[in-house]
Amino acid sequence: MSLGLYVSVPFCRTKCSYCNFASDVFSRSVFQRYVDRVCADIERATETVAQMDGRNERIVDSIYLGGGTPTVLDMAQLQRLFVTIKQNCEVEPEAEITVECAPGTLNAAVIEALQQCGVNRVSLGVQSFVEREIRRDLRKYVSGVKQARAELLAATERLSAFDRPVLVAWAAEDRVMPVAHGRRLAQLIPRCRFVEIHDSYTLIPEDQPAVLSAHIRQFLVDEAAMSAA
Repeated sequence: MSLGLYVSVPFCRTKCSYCNFASDVFSRSVFQRYVDRVCADIERATETVAQMDGRNERIVDSIYLGGGTPTVLDMAQLQRLFVTIKQNCEVEPEAEITVECAPGTLNAAVIEALQQCGVNRVSLGVQSFVEREIRRDLRKYVSGVKQARAELLAATERLSAFDRPVLVAWAAEDRVMPVAHGRRLAQLIPRCRFVEIHDSYTLIPEDQPAVLSAHIRQFLVDEAAMSAA
């Protein structure tokens, strides 16, 4: 049986109000000590399992770095984690390798480094559907973005090279992020399906959960059918 690895990186730039995970804001001086310990534990995994009369599988079909926000680590620290895993496990060629990210931690250099590590999936999950919390943390993110305008524009232009399927669901009545923004975003992404959810006033259309869920399910069904064709 193949093994699925989960590595927790419990560090964040800021602690979101709705997050109940074991994560917090720490000095960067702690990061290296934590990475050293995780790598040491990985290297000793076979010995540790043997002491418990267990069996340590070496074949790995999935790796997930969660947190926290793993991409707050230096790229050398992230690379060391992946190198240690690959030196001590047999990672299958088609393994799903995921890293959780926060939008403010992603730039061209980080994305390139993740690709070099073999990462083929980025998780940008929704952590809250409470409107007040979503908007408060959106303001926190926007005010904390330090990239120059030119860099942000360049990142936008690279969307045209993204070749994976994307669903963009937009609340038609949202006044903070008008639906015109969603239409422009969808036009930048080649394989994008844009859906406008009417009678929805929230940043994420959670005030129309049945409609949103239906669109997501149909999108997954359609993409699965296209992949199988």
